[in-house]
Amino acid sequence: MAIFNKVNTTFNSNALTAVTIIAHGNRFVGDIEVTGQLQVDGLMEGSIRAADMMTIGSQGSINGRIRGHLVQVAGQF
Repeated sequence: MAIFNKVNTTFNSNALTAVTIIAHGNRFVGDIEVTGQLQVDGLMEGSIRAADMMTIGSQGSINGRIRGHLVQVAGQF
């Protein structure tokens, strides 16, 4: 008699998306490419390419080129 049940350990990579955050008060200089989501609340200088959603927060600022599946801008671009 077993006291443990079999657990499905199949991992679905589409179920979880990595989130990269450039937090308020931080500055990133250079080019960045992310496979998941990107949240910019600080200062970003350079090219950005995001495979998923990109959000520029109300205090975020980007000086450069951006390319993303969906881009939401509340800050400065």
